[in-house]
Amino acid sequence: MQKKLPKTEKGMYGVNAMTSSWLNVPIFLICWDVVIASNKVWENDFTVKLDPDTVFFPGRLGYHMKEHKGKPIYTTDCRYWGGDEVGNLFGSIEVLSKQAVGAYKGKRQMCKDLDWQGWGEDYWLQHCMDAIGVGGVIIADWVTDQTCPLVTADCSDSNLIAVHPKKDAGEWWECWKQSSPEE
Repeated sequence: MQKKLPKTEKGMYGVNAMTSSWLNVPIFLICWDVVIASNKVWENDFTVKLDPDTVFFPGRLGYHMKEHKGKPIYTTDCRYWGGDEVGNLFGSIEVLSKQAVGAYKGKRQMCKDLDWQGWGEDYWLQHCMDAIGVGGVIIADWVTDQTCPLVTADCSDSNLIAVHPKKDAGEWWECWKQSSPEE
């Protein structure tokens, strides 16, 4: 199903946006509608959105998500300070349970009506999930996103679910090999 997507611009934190990344909420509003309309989202317990420059280990994610199966949850993957138990959602990896997607489907207008101009899709998704009463589960201990203030990437850690960013294909592959010596 092909859709015409709107153009996006890059934000500048504190000037015209809450991020210095892409102001791409309009694209993701369309994408979530397409995902839901496809009915594929109901075939699995979780839906994962990844940035293309994220090294991802799905089997490791499954291990950490098994206790949340059947519950309406989304994941956060960045701590801003050591004891942060809630975390923030950074867009390198976004995980929603099928129940969270169902909650979104039923209340998506509430999410579309948020004051999202100047937001990136990750900031919007966290505010959306919070607004419709879906709880967050922090996975920051298993995700390294170098855009998060307290993170340093270590591709040799075989417990990681995701490593971000790896912009170069060779760098991406080297990280994959370092983190998965058994695979």
